[in-house]
Amino acid sequence: MAAKTPRILLIAASPMGVSFLTERLRGLACEIHFASSCNEAITFVSNHQFDLVLGEFALRDDSSSALAALLVGSSATLVYSYPVENGCWWLPAVKNGRSCWGSLAMRHREFVGFLKKLDASYPADTAIKVILDNHSAHVSKETNTWLAAQRQGRFSFVFTPKHGSWLNLVEGFFSKMARSVLRRIRVASKAELKRRIIAYLDDLNREPVVHTWSYKITVPA
Repeated sequence: MAAKTPRILLIAASPMGVSFLTERLRGLACEIHFASSCNEAITFVSNHQFDLVLGEFALRDDSSSALAALLVGSSATLVYSYPVENGCWWLPAVKNGRSCWGSLAMRHREFVGFLKKLDASYPADTAIKVILDNHSAHVSKETNTWLAAQRQGRFSFVFTPKHGSWLNLVEGFFSKMARSVLRRIRVASKAELKRRIIAYLDDLNREPVVHTWSYKITVPA
């Protein structure tokens, strides 16, 4: 029996965007369809089954949530691409039909967008507590203005102490990786550095260990 040809939907608003996303699929035998917006993609997804929906992060809008909701329960994966120097970041929204969180919040409007997504995902009477660091987007005027317009008690922020990276588990992981495989090495390119990091992650994942971190205090702050 011949292998099934993957059906992929690309969401891009310009020829440059189409070219960028198509380049990511080079060498993959697949059936590609195109949409110019998330709203147009909803029409495609409503009438056809796709294995992968790949869109530009810049095109995320109010219809993005509806698109993700249509794919939940299917076998499809929805991923947004965010171009960076020499490549891009991939931000999943739905993976194999299951909703997942993936958010890039480097600027205040992106962080406010993330908060709006949280707000829409929980019942209106739920108090949402967010633990975060002191990134400028988290304390910007725009963020505080949006928070001030929400129901009192809906959101509360708990900031990790400045210079307290040890409270962030991923910072400890990065530190261990740097000390274990990156210290005092020389690489010829970013691609080589990436290969070394991925090899380290693959090695760890061969025998994964679950670590449960807890911090107990007698009197809440």
